[in-house]
Amino acid sequence: MDNTVLAKFPAPEKKSSPWISSLMSLLAYLLVASLFIRDSKVALILIFILLLHELGHYLAMRHFRYHETGIFFIPLLGAFVSGSKRTISQQESATIILAGPL
Repeated sequence: MDNTVLAKFPAPEKKSSPWISSLMSLLAYLLVASLFIRDSKVALILIFILLLHELGHYLAMRHFRYHETGIFFIPLLGAFVSGSKRTISQQESATIILAGPL
């Protein structure tokens, strides 16, 4: 008879979609940008350029099958792409870094 005891772990919490967080951070970025940049055209162009840059990183991460990827905007600083993967090669990392400028 096997007397093995198995630990009971709580069910993992459901995480919200990274896209909801991305959208919320974009809205916060737009709000702060509108306070500091009076010309809305300039603000939209800057945000578009920032989004295009981060989209390069995002697409590279999706290509390498990262999970829970999302783009997050930080008012007054910029943006970043977040994702998770168990193992990452140096070649994958370099490709993701260089993919930003498209």
